[in-house]
Amino acid sequence: LGERIVAPDGETIDGIGLFPITTDRAGARHAGYLVVESSVGRIVGFEDHRTVTTRREGAAAFGSVTSGVTGTAGFEDGVRVSNAIGTRVQGPVLPLNPVLTDFLIARALERRGLDWSATSAHGELDRLADEARGVILANIDHVFSTI
Repeated sequence: LGERIVAPDGETIDGIGLFPITTDRAGARHAGYLVVESSVGRIVGFEDHRTVTTRREGAAAFGSVTSGVTGTAGFEDGVRVSNAIGTRVQGPVLPLNPVLTDFLIARALERRGLDWSATSAHGELDRLADEARGVILANIDHVFSTI
């Protein structure tokens, strides 16, 4: 979705340019849990990749990494262009982060002139997500530290 990808052999592959980023596939491996504070809210998940992504100057980051075993705390994460979000936080990012899911649903429906907000029916799903996030947050500093 970015402007280009640089393969490990140096070959450059053009992207579609949705995000003002370049991805280099020759980076060090990053694997572990990750917490990102964003304008949408706290996002918790997992990352496992071997890339370095660089935002073009002036491009907005999605958020700031506050915790993770990969040594990325203090760094910015991802990119945001209007309501499109790119992040290193992986799976399952939407079920673990109802605040992000609700944000994306609301923005998509807003484009169609429809209003939407979570209702009390979402309570059990949010509770389960909170429990899963709690387990991740309680173990973030020592799980996968040797992967």
